[in-house]
Amino acid sequence: MLPTLTGNATLDLTLSPNLKAGATLYLKIKTTGTETFTFGTGIDAPVVTGVAGKTWTQGFWYDGTVFLPIGTKTQID
Repeated sequence: MLPTLTGNATLDLTLSPNLKAGATLYLKIKTTGTETFTFGTGIDAPVVTGVAGKTWTQGFWYDGTVFLPIGTKTQID
């Protein structure tokens, strides 16, 4: 789980050369307002806008080059 967002954020990944296609990544992020979460290096996904006091989760699959979303983000509270 990443820390609770209190401002806009960007996630950049440094991908290991040992990372294998098919690897998965799961994020769980809580926001305090309508912060935007931008996926940068290593993840190809749309910007997410948070909802005040809510937590969302998203899964990603590695295609051999970048992580891609598995379905859509899900608000869990």
